Amino acid sequence: MRNRAALLFLLAFLLQLKGKADSLNIYLNYFSVQEGLSEYQTTCVIKDKYGFIWVGTKDGLNRFDGRTFHVFKATTSNSIPGNYITCLSLDGDSLLWIGTTSNGFCSYDFATQKFTHYNTTNSKLNADYINDITYDSYSNCLWIAMNNSGLQKFDLEKKQVIPELVSINTYYTVAILDSTPYFGGIIESLKLQKDLGRFKKPMKDTASTLNTIYIDREGNIWCGAWDNALHLFNKNTERVNSFIFDGSGKLKLSGEEIISISEDKDNLLWCGTKNSGILIFDKKKKAFLHSIAFSRNITSRINSIYTDDFNRIWIASNEGLFEYDPLLNQFNTELMPVPEGLKSCHVVDRLITNEGLDLVISKCGMFYRKNIKEKYRYLEIVYRDEKQELNSIMQSESGKIYIGTNRTVLEFDPHTLSYKTIQSNIQGKFKTSFYFAGATVVNNLVEYTYKDSPLILASFYGMFISVIDNKRNSIYFLIHKKNHQNIILENLVRKLWVDSKKNIWICGSSMGLSQIYFDSTSKFEEVPSNDTLFSEMQIGIKQWNKAQSDSKIQIKNVYDITDADSGRYWMTTQGNGLVLFNPAHKQNPFTFINPDITSIAGISKSSDSVLWMITSSGILRYQTKSGIFKMFDANSGVREKIGGYFFNKNPFKPNEMAVGFNGGYIHFNADSMLPSLEKPVLYITKLWVMDNIADSLLISDIRLNYKNNFLKFYVSSNIYTQNNQITYYYRLNGIDKSWRSNDDNPVINYTNLPHGTYDLEVKAVTNDNIESDIRRLHFVITPPFYLTYWFYTILIIAISSIIYLLYRMRINQILRVQEVRNNLARDLHDDIGSTLGSIHLYSQIAKSKLSEKDPIETQNILDRIKVFSEEIIEKTGDTIWAVKAKNDNYSDLSLRMESYAASILGEANINFNFETDEKILDNKLTMTARKNLFLIFKEAIHNIVKYANCTFVDISLTRTGNKTVFRIADNGCGICSEKKGHYFSGNGLKNMQTRAEEIGADFVLTSPAGQGTEILITIH
Repeated sequence: MRNRAALLFLLAFLLQLKGKADSLNIYLNYFSVQEGLSEYQTTCVIKDKYGFIWVGTKDGLNRFDGRTFHVFKATTSNSIPGNYITCLSLDGDSLLWIGTTSNGFCSYDFATQKFTHYNTTNSKLNADYINDITYDSYSNCLWIAMNNSGLQKFDLEKKQVIPELVSINTYYTVAILDSTPYFGGIIESLKLQKDLGRFKKPMKDTASTLNTIYIDREGNIWCGAWDNALHLFNKNTERVNSFIFDGSGKLKLSGEEIISISEDKDNLLWCGTKNSGILIFDKKKKAFLHSIAFSRNITSRINSIYTDDFNRIWIASNEGLFEYDPLLNQFNTELMPVPEGLKSCHVVDRLITNEGLDLVISKCGMFYRKNIKEKYRYLEIVYRDEKQELNSIMQSESGKIYIGTNRTVLEFDPHTLSYKTIQSNIQGKFKTSFYFAGATVVNNLVEYTYKDSPLILASFYGMFISVIDNKRNSIYFLIHKKNHQNIILENLVRKLWVDSKKNIWICGSSMGLSQIYFDSTSKFEEVPSNDTLFSEMQIGIKQWNKAQSDSKIQIKNVYDITDADSGRYWMTTQGNGLVLFNPAHKQNPFTFINPDITSIAGISKSSDSVLWMITSSGILRYQTKSGIFKMFDANSGVREKIGGYFFNKNPFKPNEMAVGFNGGYIHFNADSMLPSLEKPVLYITKLWVMDNIADSLLISDIRLNYKNNFLKFYVSSNIYTQNNQITYYYRLNGIDKSWRSNDDNPVINYTNLPHGTYDLEVKAVTNDNIESDIRRLHFVITPPFYLTYWFYTILIIAISSIIYLLYRMRINQILRVQEVRNNLARDLHDDIGSTLGSIHLYSQIAKSKLSEKDPIETQNILDRIKVFSEEIIEKTGDTIWAVKAKNDNYSDLSLRMESYAASILGEANINFNFETDEKILDNKLTMTARKNLFLIFKEAIHNIVKYANCTFVDISLTRTGNKTVFRIADNGCGICSEKKGHYFSGNGLKNMQTRAEEIGADFVLTSPAGQGTEILITIH
């Protein structure tokens, strides 16, 4: 309905033009390869249920979301079958069907992002060149129109081509009306299925071959054919009427023709031609509209026209894609007939008299028309042989028109279109013209009534403010009162304004806002006359350039002002943006309204209290009740580089606003601007992982490695009106506590995300405060293996096992220590106990021998006791040495062995050599190992002394590889045959072998007869 209202407004405006009722200025958006389109030559357009616009070209398929194009090419996997796209269609399941010229057709499922191909190779399709695909909801099938190969059906339920050919002719177009399909083929005109075939039904010369069939909302059948007319048919395929569009008055079978048709919501048919761009046909008037001006002339073939659900017209042409948007056609442009050679001709203001005289002033002169039917004419304003720049215009209550130029103020006669200078009567003696030769401009004119005297206030920018009193033919210039020396009257006056309460305000560029007033001292009739042109007039001044409560808040550059309510005012500033001014609040009179643009020029208010402001970017609207700003810029149909102030009110259109630019002005109805009711439909269509494209992940569960934690998302909003003014909000559950604004950027970035499970939420809000539904995307970033639950489980098991092993080792160590203690206790008990027992026994015997007075035997017994005592001391010392922890290396063991060998072998007069490998001196030995090695050594030395009958013993401790070798060798007689039995049957060898086995060592004894004995103990 809102779009219908837009065009109804346009039509109503056109009707007001009377003589120019079919004149239409149409602004078109244009998209080409520079905007991302794959090719200039566009062939077809359609909008799917997800809100995407699909555009077929001669080199690829394009998906458009209002901001960017995503291109599909046949060269990539899972894509279209051919790059030359001929047609697009949607079925009841929202599958997109795509026809090509080279490889049949395909379907595209947005949910799975999968393409499925059908061609002559993999199906029963008769030809690969597809002209048209039309969905038939009544039969649940597709009609496939082929080039030179007839018609076939495609069964949507079975997803297969029905092999039977309906006809073998070339068909360009198929349309469905009330379950009845209509076909257009070569030399067949419009036909039903039963009549298909070139010669089944006689053809007339007109509309014999159809390019397109379009069925409007009323069920009328409109066709474009190989001729110069738009044809209307009835349901019986009978031609009702033909509307010739080229002005020839007769049908021709050659030349221009209509290729495509679509209808907007105001019963206008948009017809695309082969070479002449767009024609618009009014069904009510049954005529083509003339004098249509497009913002860009289209002179190429119009292959397809499509009207979407918001009454936007999409035009596929051979020079790119065009879009007509009713919301962007609410600003009308008027261009002035600027004389050749004048490059600078900025339009400043416009004044329309009650008689309908339309005056437009500019920097290069005046343009005028006496009524709206006429075109503007140019009028050069010359004063004193100097061409004047026109800067301001006003009409007094008495009907006089005043124009401010770059030299003077002129009085303009609307009847004769003539002008004259204002005369000043000085003492009645002579008249002189009002002229100022300074380099300044009269940029403001305003009427003010003082004591029933109408005054004209004129500001000479950079100089002063003058007052023209026509009643007395006097001119004054204003100065501050002499007792107001600390207040200076603004000389850089941007605007003079009289409010509804007759207060005079000055908007200044250096001193901010000032209020001036005439009081009892301002008596014009008492001002002394002299021989000068100007007389001084003292006035009161009150300045409002800073807040008393905060000296830092200063407003020095005020551009414009208008009424607000209850004694408040709206001000625009250069630097502080929009300000609400309340003079009743003396301590803090300023409330800053903070839009994104802080530098604002002219301001005006429409009847519904909506503010309109001029900025360098366009026209800014502020809805005071909702607090919502909206910018209308070049993307909204507003001309670039507009500036200055809004024009004087149009007495015939009080709701119209206008503002100028170089060479013209724009105007619009401020109270009937259509809002955009389009709701954003969000989809996350692109994904980058570590700056690599990963779009394919969007159709599956997203699960990423913890190293791939730099993510970027692109959000398609599917808004096609002012897409650049959408605000995107997002939050990532687990990261963001609240919504974050991304301004108008649809790309969302997250870097260095920790591992976890996430839900990205995205929403968008238009500049008309329409909010989208929330779109969610779930994804998981997996943790490193050492942070997973299974790793923790394994770690707990491992730690528990280690603890248990350590526990068992400790227990085993305690048991081994206990075993060592038991062995020591046993050895001490056995050795010391038996020895002490022997000593005790010999002591009793010695005592008995003493009583028998047998000194020799007693001495022998005492010698035995001595030997036993020394043996006990030695064994006890060996045991204590073995137990001490500080003796746990080979160095201490070798010293102990060497000392023992020296004492035993030296006493037996046997030479020996003892060598220890330095590599093993610091190697550690367990208590058991050093004890057993030492006892083996003692046993060996004891046996050498007792049995070897040698003169030399070689002892060594060496390291070979990872083994330690303990060697004891003598040069004695070896083990004699008569002693072998005794030797091997004794405990010495067995003890040595047992002790070696106890420490895990190998024991080898070699003793050839007469060649000495060698003992090798290898410790692993």
